[in-house]
Amino acid sequence: MVGILLAGCDAIINILCFSLSLFSSGVALSGVMISGVDMAPAFAGSLMGVASTIAGSSVVLIPVITGLVTTHETLSEWRIVFWINLGIVGSSGLVYALFGSADIQSWNYPEIEHSGEVERKQEVKNINQEIEMNEKL
Repeated sequence: MVGILLAGCDAIINILCFSLSLFSSGVALSGVMISGVDMAPAFAGSLMGVASTIAGSSVVLIPVITGLVTTHETLSEWRIVFWINLGIVGSSGLVYALFGSADIQSWNYPEIEHSGEVERKQEVKNINQEIEMNEKL
């Protein structure tokens, strides 16, 4: 995206930067799409449905914003559109990098199974800690 902003009217550089942008978003998207299954296997369908609905709202909003910003279709107006796009994509990636996790969430398990699962995980953790302590001695 930054390359497109800096390239100006150079068509070859714009095409290369746009292709690189699409390639990198495809690589990143594959990791993001699977994280719903990693976080909550029991609710992966519902979780991905909600996430896709939120993400799909951009299909409506982006053309409206682009139309409002590019009234004269000048290069400076299109740069504003790309800066907005860069800000949205960059901020969402930053939020995911800082706060996102692929660990299985506690709400993935029904309450009946959850209490036993927590106890089993704690037992395994205690056993692993005892083993580590014995190895250090």
